[in-house]
Amino acid sequence: MSADYIPQNKFVVEPQYSVDPNIFSEGLAAVYERASDSDRRAGFIDLTGKLVIPMDFEYVGNFSSGLAPAQTNGRVGYIDISGEYIIPPQFDYAYDFSDGVAAVCYSNDGFQCGYIDIEGKLLTPLDITSMDYQTQASEGYFTACHGTMDDCQFRFTKTDGTPANFGNFTWADPFSDGLAAVQQRVGDDYLWGFINKEGRFAVKPMFAWVGKFGSGLAPVCIGNSPENCTIGFIDKFGKFQINPQFEYFEMYDSESNWGDYPQHGFFEGLARVMVNKKIGYIDSTGKMLIKPQFTYGGNFVNGLARVKVSGKMGFINKKGVLVVPAIYDNAYNFYQGRAAVEVDGKWGYIS
Repeated sequence: MSADYIPQNKFVVEPQYSVDPNIFSEGLAAVYERASDSDRRAGFIDLTGKLVIPMDFEYVGNFSSGLAPAQTNGRVGYIDISGEYIIPPQFDYAYDFSDGVAAVCYSNDGFQCGYIDIEGKLLTPLDITSMDYQTQASEGYFTACHGTMDDCQFRFTKTDGTPANFGNFTWADPFSDGLAAVQQRVGDDYLWGFINKEGRFAVKPMFAWVGKFGSGLAPVCIGNSPENCTIGFIDKFGKFQINPQFEYFEMYDSESNWGDYPQHGFFEGLARVMVNKKIGYIDSTGKMLIKPQFTYGGNFVNGLARVKVSGKMGFINKKGVLVVPAIYDNAYNFYQGRAAVEVDGKWGYIS
C-alpha cells in the first residue's frame, strides 16, 4: 500500500465480530468469536474476509516474519500462514516478532522471560522477570527489564543475542531514527536523554519526559513532570528547533489499540500536538498544518490519521480533510488497505 492511501470507505468484511480484531499484517488479520465469557476462539481471515486459518486457538497475535503467536491448551507457540505450529506451544506467554525476535515467558514460580529468534532458538538467558515492560525490537536492538519489577534495570541487546554493553537504565525505549530514549536517576530525579548505537549519550538526561525521534526531531518536556510541562522539539544535538509551546497529553489512552502507534513524535512528516486541549498537527518546521480541533487524534499511518469528531471516529488525510466520515464507534489504522471499525458493538473491516 502506498504511503498516502486513498480509502474507499466500503465494507469488505461486514461488522460481525463481538471482540475487537487485530490489524492486517502480512495479508492476514486475527479475528475472535466468543462462545461464553470464558471461551474465546481465534483464527485468521485474509484481505477478502475469508477465514483461512480456522478458529482453533485460544489466543493469537499478529503475523511477522511469517509467524504468529498462538495458544492451545494454555500454551503458546508460533504458527505459520498455514496454521501449523513451527515453534511448538510451550510458553506461558509469547509476543509478536519484531525485527526477527520475540519475547517469551515461562511462569513457573514467577516469571522467567527471554527472547527467541524465528527458529525458536533462545537468544538470551531467562533472566528477565517481567514482560510488563517489554518493548519491540527496532533497528537491530531490543531492550528488556532485568531484575524485579521493584528494582528493574533496562539493558540493550542486539537482535543476534549479543549484549550491547550500553550499561543499565531505569527505563529504555527502542531505537528510532538512530537514537534511543533512556532514563537515568540524576540526584533525586529520574531524567530522560538519548543514546546512539555506540551507547553514548547524544543528548544527556535532562528532561522529565521525551518522545521518539522522527524526521530528525523528538518531543521533550520542559517542566518538573509530564503532567506539568510544556512540549517542544529538539534535534539530535539536543537543540530546540521548535520551541516549547504545546501541552502534554497521555500517549496511552482509551483510544490506543492494535491500530495505533501510542507514541509521541513525527510520523510520516507530521506530529500531533495539543493546544487548549485539542489535537492538531505540525510539520518539522513547527508550522501548524492541521489546526487543533480534535478531542482525539492518532499518528499518521499510510497517509491517514484516526480522529474523533463529536464522539465518533473517522480518518483525515495530511491536508486535514475528513476522507472517512466520523461515523464509527471505534476504528483502527489502515494497514494493507484495510481498517477495522466498530459499529453498534460489532467489528468489521473497511477498504
